[in-house]
Amino acid sequence: MSIKLPRTAIAAVLASTLLLAGCSDDGDKDDKDSKQSSSQAADPSDDASTDSDEETESTGGELTELEAGEFYETVIDAQIAAETFKGTTTTTAAGQTITMNMEASYKDGKTASHVTTEPGAAQAFEAVLVDGVMYLKGDGLPGATAGKWQKIDSSDPNNPFGQLLEFSDPKKSLSIMEDPKKFELVGEEDVDGVAANHYVVTIDSASYVEKLGLPAEIKDLMPPELTYDMWVDAENRPVKMTQEITIQGQKTSTEILYSDYGTAVDIQEPAASEVATS
Repeated sequence: MSIKLPRTAIAAVLASTLLLAGCSDDGDKDDKDSKQSSSQAADPSDDASTDSDEETESTGGELTELEAGEFYETVIDAQIAAETFKGTTTTTAAGQTITMNMEASYKDGKTASHVTTEPGAAQAFEAVLVDGVMYLKGDGLPGATAGKWQKIDSSDPNNPFGQLLEFSDPKKSLSIMEDPKKFELVGEEDVDGVAANHYVVTIDSASYVEKLGLPAEIKDLMPPELTYDMWVDAENRPVKMTQEITIQGQKTSTEILYSDYGTAVDIQEPAASEVATS
């Protein structure tokens, strides 16, 4: 069943899958026997009250200045060591803001994530990613079956979300920061009580499109360069990431806040009876 979503919703899901880039795959682990846990959305109010304390306690130590050539692998290794995290992504486009809460894990060579929009969102939806398969649910989504999950088929050329599954490979997502065109350490800053180094990474749009395997024509819609700001803690883990991009006169901004590294998460593939059939 194909799902036709407005541009803002696609941008929101894209932002959420990019957030998973933090939970990174080293490309060498092929364990097929990892267990899937059951999924619950993280309570935003609980996260807001605990993130600062937990992060302050868990990120002691001296900040390390990373060089451009080591940035990509160092951040990946730190994410693998953490195994789990939670986060909040806020995307603003065309005058609309979508805020999502996420929990994600990387264990036994597998990635999994669970994303929910905050209550009251103009386009409310929920997404689960397990074993490289994305499931999406939202009664207000065009083409959706009320109360049912839609399974995203990456092989369906008519499914607009098939391409987004490219971002479910975290190593591939973070690879956009490998060999940056420009790389700058701004300096030490405080992110919700966590000491972090602020980096600005600029990449070539053509390289971005190529590394993510996107259609070549997308490059023509993008500015020549893309710039990301990332804040990295004393354990070389991202605590914040921002990006602003303007395509065909429309500005989109995304902010990702990472928290609760190493805490328990609960993620499960939807039951077959809860998944819509085409």
